[in-house]
Amino acid sequence: DYVSNMFEDCIMLKDININIFNTDKVIDMSFIFYRCSSLSEINITNFNTHQVIYMSNMFSACPFSYIDLSNFNTSTVRNMSNMFRNCGQLKSLDLYNFDTKKVEDMSGMFSFCSCLTSLNISSFNTNKVKDMSWMFDFLVSLKELDISNFNTENVEDMSNMFDYCKLKSLNLSNFNTSKVRNMNR
Repeated sequence: DYVSNMFEDCIMLKDININIFNTDKVIDMSFIFYRCSSLSEINITNFNTHQVIYMSNMFSACPFSYIDLSNFNTSTVRNMSNMFRNCGQLKSLDLYNFDTKKVEDMSGMFSFCSCLTSLNISSFNTNKVKDMSWMFDFLVSLKELDISNFNTENVEDMSNMFDYCKLKSLNLSNFNTSKVRNMNR
């Protein structure tokens, strides 16, 4: 089942109650809230995401300052590309509970989250990830980022991964770049 693109470009939508949604069988949530530019908050704590495979652009270009994803089950997700891209009001994001062992694409995942000052992805399992391009592009407010546990042995694209970042330090000592084909910028 798909709910992808369900509210895409609903630029006038200011409030939505989706607590009654049954998402038990949904496999694709891509673009579901993409560019909902007037929607300042959303409650998706009742979303069942245990079968979701695609979350690309799920919250991209949304003006949320906070998103509670503590109940998200991401154990079957393979694509998280651009998931939070251009969430320019988002200040803090705790994804410690995210199970990313099957994810292959994280490209642009946090790109242009220009107000983000706290990002917890320290539990990410990146063993299967092939694309990390643009992943942390334009994180101008983020000063610290713990990616010391990242396994990059299968990554093929790291282009623009840290483009325009303002990080004070970054530990890449565990990075294996033997399969990387593109490290542009």
